[in-house]
This record gives sequence, C-alpha cells and structure tokens, in this order.
Amino acid sequence: MPRYLLKPDRGEDYYVEWSTIVDAPIWQGPAAEALKRCPPELVERASETGTSDPDPYFYGYDCDGMILGGRYWLPRRNLAAVTRLLHEERVADDDPRLQALLEDPADRPDVIRLVLSADEDER
Repeated sequence: MPRYLLKPDRGEDYYVEWSTIVDAPIWQGPAAEALKRCPPELVERASETGTSDPDPYFYGYDCDGMILGGRYWLPRRNLAAVTRLLHEERVADDDPRLQALLEDPADRPDVIRLVLSADEDER
C-alpha cells in the first residue's frame, strides 16, 4: 500500500495521509474528513496506534520518524508541524522553519542501514 493514514499526536483531531511513493504528506485534516477518504477501520487504527498500517511500528506513535522527499529525516514528533508548513504555508524545501524540524539522514546510521537494505531487497 503506497499510502498510510497517520495521526501525529494522540490528543489532537488531526490526521495526515502519507505517500510512500513521494515520501511526503499528501493530505491533512480532521477525523471527519479522513472518514471521507479512508475506511472507518483505518481511521480507527490510526487513532489507536498512530498509523493505518497493521504493524503499529510502521509510522505509528512509537516510530522514530521517516524519510521525507527522499532527502531528509523527519522525526515523527515533528510530523504535524512539517505537514502544516508544507500544506498550509506551502514553504519551500530550503525554508529555515522547515529545515529546523528536519535532520540529515547521513547523521543517522540506523536510517542509512535501513535505506541500503531496502535497496538491496529490490535487486
């Protein structure tokens, strides 16, 4: 499945649709709007675990983060803020407010191993 419904924070009625094709948020909104886009069981799962994926670690509340746009590491704690900057303010990649919320994946050996192992699986 190339898209997942994520709930960045347990206490906020705010959901993000994440595309693994572009490695970025493609939609944001409250549960009422999410229910128009996704089956109710996926919205419920995202509310409970942070992700619509059956594996709660895959983008869920306990996940460290994700690759954004194939270039940046997005700590999950910053998912809502980054999504709002991208969708509400339409900031550019080099905007300092956005960059302050992101990390360089090269600084995270665990991320590099994950990306390299995924590349090897495709061969």
